[in-house]
Amino acid sequence: MRRTLTSLFVVLLAGCGQLHPLTDLDADTGVPEADTGDTATPVDDTGDTGLGDTDTGLDTGDTGVAPSAPEMLSFEVTDGGNGVADVAFSATDPDDDLAFLRLTVGGLDHDLPIPAAIDSWDPSGTSHVYWEMGDASSCNPSSETFSGRVFDQAGRPSDALSDSVTVAGGGAHSAQEAEPNQWQSEATWLGALTRPVTLNGAANTDNDHDYVRFTACDGGTWTFTLTWSNQADDLDLHLYDASGTRIAYAFTFDYPETVSFGLTAGATYYLRVLAWDPGSTWTVQAP
Repeated sequence: MRRTLTSLFVVLLAGCGQLHPLTDLDADTGVPEADTGDTATPVDDTGDTGLGDTDTGLDTGDTGVAPSAPEMLSFEVTDGGNGVADVAFSATDPDDDLAFLRLTVGGLDHDLPIPAAIDSWDPSGTSHVYWEMGDASSCNPSSETFSGRVFDQAGRPSDALSDSVTVAGGGAHSAQEAEPNQWQSEATWLGALTRPVTLNGAANTDNDHDYVRFTACDGGTWTFTLTWSNQADDLDLHLYDASGTRIAYAFTFDYPETVSFGLTAGATYYLRVLAWDPGSTWTVQAP
């Protein structure tokens, strides 16, 4: 019986120690208070009254509210023409520290730094990313679903928004001829084009022939106008069909030179710029 009473007395003492911890004592009325440098362990306060407080988990300056994540306000994808999708979005961040846009296309993520990789950045309005879609050599339309979310510098993401679009086929609106292209067999391939088109090149030598090849995505009359930097030079313009047969040309001493012809949608053609004098840069436009 004596041994049993002694054991019970020890258990009661241990229980009392747990009910009244003396490791964190303060001078308040027992109301929990914040401690500095939260270690999840109560700390001693000055003016010990024997009242233990409870660690609230709040550090100095901590409001107990997690920092706000950025927010995606709008997300819309439209056909930007010439095989390009126009991704328009707006976003906000309470801390004003947006880091990048994560654009998901065809199941693949593309992280675009803000604002460096955004084609048209407006922090207080709508921004744009121009995304090339499909095969530039094809006039066939392409359909795709896009989704986007923004991240701040701490890596906090916004919710994702998504949109789908179908864009017409076609390559770039502007292109550059590339040497060597002195012969039709060496023609620079421009891909599938939808008007307006701008082509740039240079007359490198006397009697310089610059051939380019393209597929016309839209049929009807195309008017090609050739201009060049030194109007005293003599340059000419020639148009060929897919078989290499010349179908139209401007072979004069005039400035500029202009060729018009009815093209068939989906058919392939050649243009040749013939420079009799070297040194000029030239441009062919089809509005």
